[in-house]
Amino acid sequence: MSEMGLPSCGGGPPQCRARFRAAYAASALTVLCLAVKGPLGFTQPMKGGQLESQPRQLVTTRAELTEVGPAELEAAIRSGPVVLDVYAVWCGPCKMLEPTLEKLAEQLSAFEEEGLQVPQVLRMDSDQHSAKATSLGVEGLPTVIFFKGGAEVARLEGAVGLSQLEEEAAAAFGMELAGEESVMQLVTMAELELLVQVEDVLVLGVLGGGKWEQGSASLDATLQLLCRQFGQRVQVAMTDASKVPGVAESLQLGDLPAVVLFQEGSKVMQLEGPDAAAVRVEELEDLLSEAMD
Repeated sequence: MSEMGLPSCGGGPPQCRARFRAAYAASALTVLCLAVKGPLGFTQPMKGGQLESQPRQLVTTRAELTEVGPAELEAAIRSGPVVLDVYAVWCGPCKMLEPTLEKLAEQLSAFEEEGLQVPQVLRMDSDQHSAKATSLGVEGLPTVIFFKGGAEVARLEGAVGLSQLEEEAAAAFGMELAGEESVMQLVTMAELELLVQVEDVLVLGVLGGGKWEQGSASLDATLQLLCRQFGQRVQVAMTDASKVPGVAESLQLGDLPAVVLFQEGSKVMQLEGPDAAAVRVEELEDLLSEAMD
């Protein structure tokens, strides 16, 4: 047994993983897709043309949210479905919501290929357009309003998560956005260590609070999408570094949030800080395809 009470073995990696798989199957864990917020010290580089263990720099782009005034908003509402974010520059929860709305915009854009009218995701500054915000009945910030057929059909207040935005958008616009897979939380180091040993390929999202909260919210939304699109083939995991002591140190991370890719029990790639917060689903899918080739 390891120091953490996990089964250990002296055989090669395939035999070891087989034993861990048996222990994993017999355990009480029910893990579909997991998400981790902190560091693990698996630092052996992969050789033979596979991925390296050094942090990887990516050039990323993100879906842009269109700023509108009252006239542009009314025109958009008349032309088709709209998701409107009413915000203020000074509002902390508004800043936290922005990356989640960007992820929703990415999801909605996929319906263009299916011949469906794509809802526009718009933003309006409540300070610059206070009269319009008042006429819309906005009482708290942020407020997200869903319009269809020229009228409001739903609204949300506060910094809500991607899943809640998806549910409201699906109900408002008649679109199926949420998949069956969803990211689950790892709550102990034992669970994390076990998964690293069990899975051939594992993606860990390492999140944090405080100054890392906004970037972590963005990465969380990305991993939710990744899990739904890739979750049948790869385990995706997430945990909170502030709630699982020693995770960040064990993974030897220098910044949060972070994405760590494990292959056959070894850490082979990681993104940290702004790179992890801005990473797109397509980029992670490319890395996973490379790892599984």
